[in-house]
Amino acid sequence: MKNINAEILIVGSGLTGLCAAGILSEIGYKITIIDKNKIGASYFKTGDIRTTAISEGSKKIFDDFGLWKNIAQHVTPINKIKVCDRKISNKIDFENANEDENLGYIVENKILKTIFFDKINKNKNINYYDGVDIKSIETNSRKVSLKSKKYIFNSNLVVAADGKFSSLRKLLKINAFKKNYNHSALFLNVIHSKDHKNQAYEIFKSSGPLAILPMKKNKNFYQSSIIWSHKTNFLKALIDSNRLSAVIEDEIKSFVGNIKKISNKKIFNLSAHINSTFYSEKLVFVGDAAHSVHPIAGQGWNLGIRDIYNLFVVLKEGRELGLELGNNVILKKYNDKTFYDAFVLYQITDKLNSIFSVDNILVKKLRNIGIDFIDNNRSLNFLISSYAMGKKINLFNWLKK
Repeated sequence: MKNINAEILIVGSGLTGLCAAGILSEIGYKITIIDKNKIGASYFKTGDIRTTAISEGSKKIFDDFGLWKNIAQHVTPINKIKVCDRKISNKIDFENANEDENLGYIVENKILKTIFFDKINKNKNINYYDGVDIKSIETNSRKVSLKSKKYIFNSNLVVAADGKFSSLRKLLKINAFKKNYNHSALFLNVIHSKDHKNQAYEIFKSSGPLAILPMKKNKNFYQSSIIWSHKTNFLKALIDSNRLSAVIEDEIKSFVGNIKKISNKKIFNLSAHINSTFYSEKLVFVGDAAHSVHPIAGQGWNLGIRDIYNLFVVLKEGRELGLELGNNVILKKYNDKTFYDAFVLYQITDKLNSIFSVDNILVKKLRNIGIDFIDNNRSLNFLISSYAMGKKINLFNWLKK
């Protein structure tokens, strides 16, 4: 069994793991990435058909680390978000108070992975091993060791970025609060007749929320990404039926016109979770390995980017103070910086989904009052927009105004 030594070992080569490697390498540590799946540009270009919404806050982080210049040419900016309750007339229009910023940016996952991997490939302090399935984890005062069939990976710190069903969380027996929504999300791309004008839509239906996210033109045709939450059995019966185009068109026609083509369709189960802790001895959890939220607000991945940035900050501070990498005080500081943020978003998305799923007359009336109030209150509208953009907001200062 071969020993592989690294200062930081990142488990997982998804969007979060690749991004973590690129950002944490700026501190100067030697990093190894491992994954049971294949790692490489050719695999990333064909694997993930989904899109990701990048917040303005995440954009600023990418800009700080020299990543945004490569991402920018592939994104579709969102300059307005329309939130509708059942129909287009019952809506909130969210816009940004600052004309130099956007509410977010839509980009294909495979493009992000390719850009992150390109940065990693150019860094001599980063290497990777694929086809690695971790069987056990052992920790002592000096190092943490992860064992697979062929290798023993030794490091000062492990960054668990191995997704919602984290194997490291299971091996360490870290508790997590989990919620299954008994729904799935249908992801697909559509070419449509009307210009989306860089607007995104979130339509709350009794069956579940439907999001329409603007994408770059496809050979001069207007294109959007659709995410529709519905009962799993309904979506499984629909996805390969000849009714799919007609059903989707009926749902989105009033927003983006007729459907010309559907592509990249896939169903994912909807669930959410949050770990009881985001750290253990010489190990931290980031992204979906730490938390996952309902996609109702499109902020789950941006939460993971904030994890990575906060980890970068505390590790850099620790190194400047001469503290050992993997020091428990530093890891607790990371946990304190990230847990509350994740818990709040977990609760907000869960409760929003519950509120907008109910068709009770009283609840519908209260929703209508709330929608009208937010849409007509410019200050509150901008406050919510700022939160969605990943900006820090001070609720107490806003209440004083």
